[in-house]
Amino acid sequence: MGNWVMLAALVAGSLAAEPPHPRSKEDDAGRSVVSVGATAGAGWGTSTYGLLASQEVEGIPGDVVAESALEWPMSGADLGFDVSWQAPRSSGHWGGWIRGRILVGSPLGRMIDEDWVTAKGLDLTRTKFSYTESRVDGGRFVGDAGFYLSRHPVGAIPSGGAWDFLFGYRHELVYLEAWGVEDGWQLEDVGKEAQVSLDPHVQAADFDGHHLYPYAGLLYRFRAGKRFRCDVRGVGTGFVAIETDDHVLRGKRMSGLAWGLGALVGIRPQWVFEKERSKGKVPAVSIGVELEAQYARTLAGTLKQEYYDDDPGVPGDQTGTEIPDSDYFAQVLRIGGDAFLAILF
Repeated sequence: MGNWVMLAALVAGSLAAEPPHPRSKEDDAGRSVVSVGATAGAGWGTSTYGLLASQEVEGIPGDVVAESALEWPMSGADLGFDVSWQAPRSSGHWGGWIRGRILVGSPLGRMIDEDWVTAKGLDLTRTKFSYTESRVDGGRFVGDAGFYLSRHPVGAIPSGGAWDFLFGYRHELVYLEAWGVEDGWQLEDVGKEAQVSLDPHVQAADFDGHHLYPYAGLLYRFRAGKRFRCDVRGVGTGFVAIETDDHVLRGKRMSGLAWGLGALVGIRPQWVFEKERSKGKVPAVSIGVELEAQYARTLAGTLKQEYYDDDPGVPGDQTGTEIPDSDYFAQVLRIGGDAFLAILF
């Protein structure tokens, strides 16, 4: 009898010390967690592409430097998906995500095309000689795969938060169309601005671009209370820009390849809601927002150009005319946010 009494006392003490409570899979160290969600959001941004060409012109001492820059809008609403996971390993766990966002709109905004010329032999400082604005339609798709390594078990975040090493790859596909000229001018021989325009139903340019961003940096994860969790990340990125710009009206196609560096910061607060249950496991629901800022600029690049048809704005037939290669640059600036709803298994 004494042994049974002692055993009962031990069991009662154990139950008193650790009363049963509902737990999600993410709170169970050693168990894998998978989250599947949908997103909707909006953002503002621009992508700028340009060339710098230096060449000799007959009758003008010294080189003539021509510059051109096209600023394409990247603003609008987007829809997307999120799949993330955490899986145990021998010492801690590893996690990651695959995310996709698609932006479409009509119009996305206005494309700004600016041109400058510098001729030191004529004492001509950098002078803008052309400016146009065109309506832009199109879309953008962004895919992102990120991975991190943590020394803590799945779901175990210390009171001071956890710092993890983060690495991944982001790919951006852009397709844009420029229509008409809504506002524009160019300098005449006497140096005066002459207004230019183009029917808004006439296509002026086609643009296709691929932006490649391998990245690495730090991920900081913390939680407060039972429901609130937050991820903050900061990474440095590589930047490779591959673009094709077809000036339809001029019969000229330009292909650019450039590389550089960039940075990306983001914050992702969320609230996790778990259903009460007496036994077993059921999925939890997570809602939150993700805010992100990104900047990248190339350090070197080359632009190749070709006339595949005649340019009606230039005397003679330009079809097949060779154009020397130019220096090329690309720049991306974007700020955006998404709201998301996810289910944790």
